[in-house]
Amino acid sequence: MFRLIDIVLFVILVQFFGGGFFAYLLLREIGDAFCRYRKDGVISSGTIKFKKGSQEIALGDVNNIEGGYERSFILPFTVFIDVDTKNGLQNICLDDEEIVKFVKTDLNQITISTKWDIDKKLISITPAVNGEEPCILYNPVGKYALEPYMPNLLGFLVFTVAVGGLYFKLFGIGIFCTLFAILALICFMPIFYKQVSVMINSRGVVLKNKNGEHFIAFNEISKAEKKIFQNRVITKNGDIVYFPKACYLLPEFVVEMTKGNNLATA
Repeated sequence: MFRLIDIVLFVILVQFFGGGFFAYLLLREIGDAFCRYRKDGVISSGTIKFKKGSQEIALGDVNNIEGGYERSFILPFTVFIDVDTKNGLQNICLDDEEIVKFVKTDLNQITISTKWDIDKKLISITPAVNGEEPCILYNPVGKYALEPYMPNLLGFLVFTVAVGGLYFKLFGIGIFCTLFAILALICFMPIFYKQVSVMINSRGVVLKNKNGEHFIAFNEISKAEKKIFQNRVITKNGDIVYFPKACYLLPEFVVEMTKGNNLATA
């Protein structure tokens, strides 16, 4: 419902206020950034603590955690999560570097959606049962797929440029079709191309593709890097293994799991 209202409001602004959609975009981002700042949190000493105020959520009281796809241009490395606790549902904003800390807690069963879907969540976190080892599971996705939230961001940008262009008669229908095609190629085609599956456990990283399964132990890794089109892990013997950008926080999870081993990330 929020998405529908968002789009309708935008179209109304374009039609009645001309260039007002630029102001709308700016106000939208500022409002979102303020909400993230107001609900900013940190994981510390077995709790999730709101930085603004003294409110805390004990990790032992958490039933599950789900995080959405919404990203911010002003605060790009943050995500809203809904924390389902014994006392009800709490909404909080965490930095990416805080999200990865869950893997070192009892909330270490983490599933990450690699493909944008309006009915799914980017992150799903549940407690370990009977002492289960940490597990980060990524849905199968194309090896060149972008971050799962990118279609959301790029789609909104293309929509604003295309509608604005049509309204001002600057570009016409040709540019609309071109932008739509570019959006489809950049965001959606790579998702289904040469799919791979990725999992991180307490021992290392597992990569599965059509050629079989490849395991990289943490003690074999020297560096984890984020590149433009793919993430990559470099082993101590110089081998390079590539992972989809859609594997959200993969380098950060690898670094968190190997702390104390002087692992580098870039």
